[in-house]
Amino acid sequence: MRSYVRVSGFVFGLVAIIHLIRTFTRWPLLIAGHPVPAAVSLIVFLAAGAMAIWAWRLLSEPTVAA
Repeated sequence: MRSYVRVSGFVFGLVAIIHLIRTFTRWPLLIAGHPVPAAVSLIVFLAAGAMAIWAWRLLSEPTVAA
């Protein structure tokens, strides 16, 4: 379980960083031929960043033996 949380925290952190970079550099993004505004990347940055922080906080909690 800890490996899953570690990997998902890393992936969400990476997604958050990429979307933050896209927000500031205004990289164009098309989905099915429709342009996606940079503000959407800011929202995705906040959501993915929150999930990454959540995963990392779970990892810092002591484990409970079952």
